[in-house]
Amino acid sequence: MAIAFQMRERVQLTLRFIMNRMTYPSGWIPTGEACSAPPFLREVEGTEPYRDSLHYEGGLEGLKNRLLNEVLARNVSTALVAPLRRAAEEAASLAWLESYPLLVFPALFAEKAREARLHEQRQNLIRSRSAEIYQASV
Repeated sequence: MAIAFQMRERVQLTLRFIMNRMTYPSGWIPTGEACSAPPFLREVEGTEPYRDSLHYEGGLEGLKNRLLNEVLARNVSTALVAPLRRAAEEAASLAWLESYPLLVFPALFAEKAREARLHEQRQNLIRSRSAEIYQASV
């Protein structure tokens, strides 16, 4: 139970840190305790500068945008756009917890995108069955 709480707390701190960094334009990063990395990201010497470099175009944000644009360019339905964006954000958040987020992110994003597609297919099947049942009852 305590381990689950610690992991949830780490994820929340990391997400808050990522969202703070994403709201500011590139090159202008505020200072202060609210914008510094959570303590577990600073455990390893040199972690903070490395993770700061992930925000520039060649970093995690750039990789996320490139992979997301590639997936969206493949004639996906408009219903899948929001779930795929959410999948990219979730994968980036999870990758951020790893030692090498740029290596982990593509696999995480592929898995999350596959889950989003399967969920959308299930939803379409449920909608079509519901429509058939409704038509039969009317």
